[in-house]
Amino acid sequence: VLRYSDGSALSGYHVTFRIVSGPGAKFSNGTDSLTVKTDGGGVASATMKQNTPTEGTNEIEISIVRPGNEKCCLPEKHIVTDVVREHWVAPSIDCSQSAPAAAVVGDTFEYSLVAMNTSQVDAQNVMVKDALPAGIEYISSNPPATVSGSTLTWNLGTLGAGQSYPMSITVRATRTGRFENCADMTADGGLRTRCCAETVVTAPAVRIEKHCTKTALICDPLTYRIIVSNTGDGVANDVQVTDQLPDGLVSDTGERTLNFYIGTLNPGESREVTYTVRAQRTGSFTNKATVTAAGGLTDSAECTTTISQPVLAITKNGPATRIEGKPIEYTIVVKNAGNVPATDTVLSDLVPSGTTFVRASDGGYDSGGTVVWNLGTLEVGQSRTVTMTVVPVSAGTIRNTATVEAYCAEAVSASASTEVTGIAAILLECIDVDDPNDVGETETYLIDVTNQGSTDGTNISIVCTLPAQQEFVSAEGPGGIGYRIEGKKVIFDLYPRLAPRQAE
Repeated sequence: VLRYSDGSALSGYHVTFRIVSGPGAKFSNGTDSLTVKTDGGGVASATMKQNTPTEGTNEIEISIVRPGNEKCCLPEKHIVTDVVREHWVAPSIDCSQSAPAAAVVGDTFEYSLVAMNTSQVDAQNVMVKDALPAGIEYISSNPPATVSGSTLTWNLGTLGAGQSYPMSITVRATRTGRFENCADMTADGGLRTRCCAETVVTAPAVRIEKHCTKTALICDPLTYRIIVSNTGDGVANDVQVTDQLPDGLVSDTGERTLNFYIGTLNPGESREVTYTVRAQRTGSFTNKATVTAAGGLTDSAECTTTISQPVLAITKNGPATRIEGKPIEYTIVVKNAGNVPATDTVLSDLVPSGTTFVRASDGGYDSGGTVVWNLGTLEVGQSRTVTMTVVPVSAGTIRNTATVEAYCAEAVSASASTEVTGIAAILLECIDVDDPNDVGETETYLIDVTNQGSTDGTNISIVCTLPAQQEFVSAEGPGGIGYRIEGKKVIFDLYPRLAPRQAE
């Protein structure tokens, strides 16, 4: 308290401190009011202490009273009353935590933590603890934490006023679920706070189905149908299908390895792939298709197709030799020697040159020089027998070939050969020139030999026998051949060759 006029100290003035409002507090006398006299320097002081440490503001009313002077009859006088405010401050801590809202099993993700001192004074012995929930696997942290089981601890020491301290935790989700990760932050003075972040962890699951024809013929196209589904609750990425065809099956483009990129499949979504392959041989073929997706997801499915082929057998029989002009009948036997029915079976037989078609059994008909039988379906082991008749019109070797074919079966043929021979047909005519004759007159006989057959007549022998009433006079053979007389017989030498239709 100072004198206004010269600023000199005023001692002995009564200064009263009274707590008007705010958190509970007391002066050194144990009450909320204290009167102190100014000292020689004009100073009056009081010490106030909170009943319980807490933040807040106390209003303190200060009154200054000049004391009375009994010696000179100076009365006590109130000089001034004013109010001051005392602000009580303390450390205040807070934290925040963030994480992705969604993750996929097997993926790594990050929790971001920030420890903060939001007050105007330092916080002492600050500690952060984070107990990771089951299903969340610790990988690393920055800065490195002290790790005990699934609990991470950072001893931050003193955290200055207004200071923040960032931390990060890298984790991996090992199962699906809704995971809340909470960090607890403490400091001296009983300070405590908690911050949490929630992540929903899902897991895609891929499944593949493969559908194929169980049995087929070798010439049939094989259609494969693949259905890929995401049966999980998360998005499946980078979904791909690979089908490795077994030896004996190829795609339309000649490939054995087929790849199909599906891309992304949402939970519950399915996608279908259809493609065609062909068989190169008969047999049983098991073929596996595999689906893969990001995160090591995989599944496979297989199916088996048995490839068959009708197998035809044919035999043909006919006479080995035949005389020209005589009918030749060929017998043809067709059999299904395979293990599946032969459909649309057609037998054809080319009418050989040098012959004329006569008839065919079982509905066979001549179609431009080829005899055709539509045999329809031959069941396994079934056979059909048909015949075809031709007439040879010239001598020589006739080779007759029949061919049978059916849907998806290899055509097979069988042949039969017939040697057609001609025949020499000798016509002999004898004419008596003079008839009748008187006894003693000469009679001349003209003998004509004609080959009416289809082949040469060779070594033709002509023998003339005279009756008892005649005797030989003379003879002349064709081409100057000789003769001899044996009794009543005139025997001409052998005539070497007489061609067809030739006469001598």
